[in-house]
Amino acid sequence: MGYVINNNLEQQAQAVYYKMFSEVNTVPVELSSIIDVRDGTHDSPKAQATGYYLITSKHLLPFGVDKASANHISKADFDKINERSLVETQDILMSMIGTIGLISYIPYETVDFAIKNVALFKTSHTPELAYYFLCYLKSEKTLQHIGKCLAGSTQKYISLGELRKMPIYSPTTNEIREFNCLVKPMFEKIVSRTYENALLAEMRDSLLPKLMSGELDVSKIDI
Repeated sequence: MGYVINNNLEQQAQAVYYKMFSEVNTVPVELSSIIDVRDGTHDSPKAQATGYYLITSKHLLPFGVDKASANHISKADFDKINERSLVETQDILMSMIGTIGLISYIPYETVDFAIKNVALFKTSHTPELAYYFLCYLKSEKTLQHIGKCLAGSTQKYISLGELRKMPIYSPTTNEIREFNCLVKPMFEKIVSRTYENALLAEMRDSLLPKLMSGELDVSKIDI
């Protein structure tokens, strides 16, 4: 049910984006002129038993990341990667290699992971553009453009240079204010429901093994 509601909210936000910006005839600008675009490390830090998480494209979720299956890396590697690829609240990530175009909005107040082979759009530096850019990335027109920019024969990828050159409409202050007024409540509901679903999943994963092993006795609970 939560997924269906979130999907409906996203579709509504995308419809607002389409209505406001699909017919704009103004000459687009290069993406890097309004949003700082970077990428994660291309190195392979040694996996550790504990530490910080290393996020790749396979760990990207629509809102947040799946840290459960990610490798741990040392603080030294974490700090080294984050010298140029620091992920912050309201940044947006996108897969650059393999399955290209997986997009993740980062809602966390504290970010405890670094990224590898993942594009980093620093919308935290221009938070007023975060929701606009999220809808831009997920629009059919943008996805088609990305498809035309892929390189590689055995494994497709999109380069950082191509991402920085992507054409985008630079909205006016009034347009962004109106757009955010309409879609911000939608995205806030999505983030809230995502947190709730993650918490329920965490509780399930924690309690189920205890129930199965008999460590947790529920026989005396009166239902």
